[in-house]
Amino acid sequence: MSTPEPLTRAQLRSVFVLLAAPYLLNDLANIFVSAPIPWLVCDHGTRLLSLASVAWAVRRGAFAANELALGRVPWRRALIAGLIATAGGLLLNSAVMREVGWSLAPWQLGRIPPIEPPGLRWLDCFGGVMLVAVSEELVFRGALPALLARLGASPTAGWLVATVWFGLAHWSLGPGHVVQTALIGGVFGLMAQYGRSLWPVIVAHYVVDVVAFGATL
Repeated sequence: MSTPEPLTRAQLRSVFVLLAAPYLLNDLANIFVSAPIPWLVCDHGTRLLSLASVAWAVRRGAFAANELALGRVPWRRALIAGLIATAGGLLLNSAVMREVGWSLAPWQLGRIPPIEPPGLRWLDCFGGVMLVAVSEELVFRGALPALLARLGASPTAGWLVATVWFGLAHWSLGPGHVVQTALIGGVFGLMAQYGRSLWPVIVAHYVVDVVAFGATL
């Protein structure tokens, strides 16, 4: 197999938009889609598309697969990273913190529709949330920082840009939720760097979302 030609800076920036934009567009479903099944199709479809886009970007040479930090895990650091990420995520995503965010900016453009059928709710709570955790961590803590590094950004700059984008990807739920989500993403990003792996933050993301989702079951 021939090695792909190195991408230009303009092409790398285009790949960045390709990977980040679907999450910004995905929140349109929170505004315009009120039925649970179409909403799930939109939400999960976007995430599957993002995973396919990451695979395409690796094949195209935008970054290498090993830059996604999905290989062998240095388990001591990974354990510490996972525990801190989980604790930080649970704290920042607690009901108290959500109330604080809402009090500072009490408005939102859309909402996630209630998923009434019990079987569908449980399926989304576990299978759907796993898809969310894997896709968002792969994009925001893996692919985007890797792309920014190829563009010459420092690890700190890559972490900051990916953190801001992660918050903005939840724009339809209001500015309070954007800030709250960005803070959680910032903690996850720091722990991904410390643990040298995405696996601890994928697990942390999954636990945090299952706890939040489970509170509504």
